Amino acid sequence: MVTEFTHAERAERLLENPERYEELVEAYDDGVEFYKKTRSKIPQLTNDFEGYISYYQIFINRGPRSFIYWWLERNTDRSIKNMILGSSDAGQEFRIYTLKQAAQRVHDYQDLGVEESSLIGVVTVLLEELYEEHPPQFTYPVLSTLLNSVPDDERDAIELVARAQLVTGLHESHRDERVLEELEQYLSLTSDPRPEDNRPADELIEEANNRSYSDSELIGLYGAALHRDPSIARLSEYLYFSGRDVVERYRHQDREQPTVGELLLSKQQFTLVQMITTKDDPENEAYLQSYHHIAQGLYESGREWQSGQDPRKTEESNFAKAAQKYLSAAAAIHGWNNERYIKYLNKSLRHAANATNSWKGKVEIHDCAVVALIETSQQIDDGDVSDVIE
Repeated sequence: MVTEFTHAERAERLLENPERYEELVEAYDDGVEFYKKTRSKIPQLTNDFEGYISYYQIFINRGPRSFIYWWLERNTDRSIKNMILGSSDAGQEFRIYTLKQAAQRVHDYQDLGVEESSLIGVVTVLLEELYEEHPPQFTYPVLSTLLNSVPDDERDAIELVARAQLVTGLHESHRDERVLEELEQYLSLTSDPRPEDNRPADELIEEANNRSYSDSELIGLYGAALHRDPSIARLSEYLYFSGRDVVERYRHQDREQPTVGELLLSKQQFTLVQMITTKDDPENEAYLQSYHHIAQGLYESGREWQSGQDPRKTEESNFAKAAQKYLSAAAAIHGWNNERYIKYLNKSLRHAANATNSWKGKVEIHDCAVVALIETSQQIDDGDVSDVIE
């Protein structure tokens, strides 16, 4: 009888003959329970990824279709990430090593009707795990292997992995020769983002410096300048502005919000820029330090809802640490940009309020914050800061 089968035996019989779905599901409360109890058995029952995918197709065709799509939209990028790292049963059984293979897995899931999965999504959740849980000695070979074979039409994902490899490769050694070696490799892996724009690097930078922070084409200009003038100075410039773009995207609602993986990479970029750049411009140094602190603050405050990891593994947002980072950002920019100084101080106080579990404490901090910000703004001869307070 069907009820005498184990979960693995029912899964095996369903794979062999999908027509038996109605018979086999009778042993469970419903199709959702049938799926949950048997899904983990599939990697041991089939030695090819097509068989693994076909199990989802059976449930989409015959079972709880809406639930299956909800499950896949929520987990697919993370599942492919596990196949890169070999960090789950399916990840170990259906290992992939290159970005080209990862892109094919994304397409396989998309063929099932999974619309939210993307290669860039896989890459960002991969970077999140690598930077949170593994040392550079582990991370660099993973990224390097991924870049051994890449798809033809995924420049953004390729560039992100190549940039992460460069930054990780310079973690311990950033001598000029080493920096130029990693830069040469980066340029060989990434295409010019503006191939039809024949202007030299200086002209591209001049245009970029006149564009809004929220301009989605801004980083393409800096990237193209790096391809035209592959020097340490241009690399430092590109790493700074691409890291800044991640932070600024948080402020602009018409831009896609940064992920935890991108924030962690931007933190690494700011650290590297400090290492390879001569500290002869105190204003630039102030902005660099402030953005570094802001990236850390965004990470500490937003990890719960910006993470691509399993919610069961995700740490809670740490508003107290975020408040400290925003305060450091305000201190770094103080004297250079009054509007940002007030804005970052405001963020620090609001996060300090969020850090307390007492509603009375939140109100008291909020009231003190308003007074402090008004008093501070009155000491600054700058009309722009009143808008921040309001």
